Amino acid sequence: MGHNRDSYRRTAAFIALHARRRPGHPAVIRDQVPITYAALQRDLTAMTQALAGFGLPAGLVVAVGHEDLYIQLLLVFGLESLGMVTASFRADEDVDDGLFAAADLVLAQRPRPAETAARVFTITPDWLRDVLAAALPPVRPLAPAPAESPAVIFRSSGTTGRPKRMVLTHRMFAVRLHAHHKALGLSRDARFLANMHLSVGSIYRSVNNCLRLGATFICYTGGTAAAQLALRPTHMTFLPYHLRLLLARLPACSAPLLPALTVQGIGAKMPDDLRRLALQKLGGKSCETYGTNETGSIGEVGVDGLVTLAAGVEVEIVDEQGVVRPAGQAGLLRVRGPAMVAGYAGDKLASAAMFRDGWFTPGDIAAIVAPGRLRLTGRREDVVNRGGIKTACADLESRILAVASLVDVAIWQRDNGTASPTIVVCAVGGVADLAQLVALIRPIINFPFHVRPVPEIPRTPEGKIMRGVLRQRLEEADAQARAQAQAQAVAARQVVPA
Repeated sequence: MGHNRDSYRRTAAFIALHARRRPGHPAVIRDQVPITYAALQRDLTAMTQALAGFGLPAGLVVAVGHEDLYIQLLLVFGLESLGMVTASFRADEDVDDGLFAAADLVLAQRPRPAETAARVFTITPDWLRDVLAAALPPVRPLAPAPAESPAVIFRSSGTTGRPKRMVLTHRMFAVRLHAHHKALGLSRDARFLANMHLSVGSIYRSVNNCLRLGATFICYTGGTAAAQLALRPTHMTFLPYHLRLLLARLPACSAPLLPALTVQGIGAKMPDDLRRLALQKLGGKSCETYGTNETGSIGEVGVDGLVTLAAGVEVEIVDEQGVVRPAGQAGLLRVRGPAMVAGYAGDKLASAAMFRDGWFTPGDIAAIVAPGRLRLTGRREDVVNRGGIKTACADLESRILAVASLVDVAIWQRDNGTASPTIVVCAVGGVADLAQLVALIRPIINFPFHVRPVPEIPRTPEGKIMRGVLRQRLEEADAQARAQAQAQAVAARQVVPA
C-alpha cells in the first residue's frame, strides 16, 4: 500500500461502499445487538446531516466524548466527513491538557463549562433520538482528503505527567493504519472486540481498519469476561494489566476458548507467563507491538523479546548528552519514521524536550543487538537498578502477580543518593501475612526491598501505572507520618508529671 499519494479516502466512504456491496453483513455489534452496514450507513448519514447543522467550516477542531462507542464513532466519522479534525475523550474524563480550550466545538455527553471552548454542546438522549429518526436527503459522494491536511488529534497517556496533544495528517494516519492492519492480520471476516475507548489510539485504528475492510467492530466494554468472549471475537487488544484481569476472571478450562483469536499486546512488554496463560485459556496466537502515540508503530516484538523495526523506522542509542553509542551498548532510544509527528500541539516546552534534530526520544532504554533489531529494557523512569543490573519494573511486577495473591502491585525505587537504593513493593490486598509475601517476592527481586501495603495503585483509564502520582502519594504520606510523629514527640515532652 502506497503512502505518498496526494489524497486519501475517509472511512465513511468505505462504509458507504460496503453498505452497497454487503448491506446485511454486521458492521458493528453494539452490546450484543448486530448493526448491519446498511443500518450503519443510514445512521452515519443522519448524524452527518445533523452535525452539518452546526455550520462549522472544514478544518476546525472538534472534541468528542460519549461513553457509548457506537455513538462515539457516529460522531467522529460524521465530523470527519465534514472535514473536521476530531479528538476523542472519555465522557467521564476531566480533560486538563488544553484540549477543550483549543477546540472550536466540544460535543460532550455531560454538561461542560461554557468557558472551556468556543462552543459546547451537550449530547442528550432526546437529541440523539431525533437525529437518528430524521428523514434523509440524498447522500453526496465524499471527496478524498488532502494528504497533508490534519486528520485526527491523539493524546499521550499521561503516565509521566499532563497528557500532550499531537496532530496527525491523513498521510501519517494511513501509514499507521497499514502497520496496524499488518500486525494484527485483519481481514473482512475479522471481529474485533473493543475493551477500551476510542480515545486510545490502538482502538481508534482498529475501528477504522475494521470498517474500511468490511469487517465487524464489537462495542462491548462492559459485561463479564465470559459474555465478551461469547461474542466470538477474532481479535482483541490488551495492556498486560487488563489481560491479566481478564484471564483471572475466566474459569479453568481443559481447552482454549477461542482457538482463532489473536491477542495483541500494547503499552508494555507482555511477560512470558502472561503470554503462556493467554494461549492456554484463550488459544489462538499473540502478537506484540512496540510504538508510541508520537511515532506510531516502531516495530513488532518477537517471542525472544527483541523488536524488529517497522519499515521506514530509524533508531539510535544515545547517552544522556545525546552522543551516539555503539551497537550492543544500552542507552536512551531515539526514533524517527514516516508516521512521526513534529511535536506537541500548544506545548513548545515539551516539544523542545522530546523532539530534537528530527528525532523523538520516548524515554525508553534499549540496545541495538543487530541491524533492525532492538532489545528493550524499559522506560527510564520505570527501571530499577539492582546492583548495576537494570530491570524493567513491569517484568518484576508481572512475576510477583503470578506467584502472590495480590489485587495489584507496583514497584519503585526511592532515590536516597546511593548507587542501588532500596526497592519499594507497593501491594494492594493479600498482605495479611507480610512475612509470607516477602518470602514469595525475595527470589524474584533478589535485592534489598520492603513491602508497603497501599489502598490502590494509581493507573490511567487504559491501565498504565502512574508512577509519578504513586511516588507523590507515598512521599506525602511519609511527610505526614513524620509530622505526626514529631508532633507527638513534642506533646510528650510537654507533659508535666503530676
